Amino acid sequence: MMKLSSTSIVHTPLAPRYAKQFISHWGRHTEPEVDGAVTRMHFDAMGDFPATGISVEVRTDELVLVACADDDAALRANCDSVAEHLHRFAGKKEQLSIVWS
Repeated sequence: MMKLSSTSIVHTPLAPRYAKQFISHWGRHTEPEVDGAVTRMHFDAMGDFPATGISVEVRTDELVLVACADDDAALRANCDSVAEHLHRFAGKKEQLSIVWS
């Protein structure tokens, strides 16, 4: 079980699209668990990538992201990776504000 977590609420009218892209992309590495509007994924350690957990919830005009890890460094790496992928998905369509707390 992951000990640390950080949450980001990303406001965007394209929340369903980004969630679908994110889950499709990361779902190649693990089997997503779907519980209503929330999708959870757990990743075992791969090379330099630490074991992590991610949940994605789609709400009206926002994504609720929760990143989990066993230590601070892994949590930072997890948050950075999630943000990097979402910025890439958004491309030039919009500037996403992804702030973790």
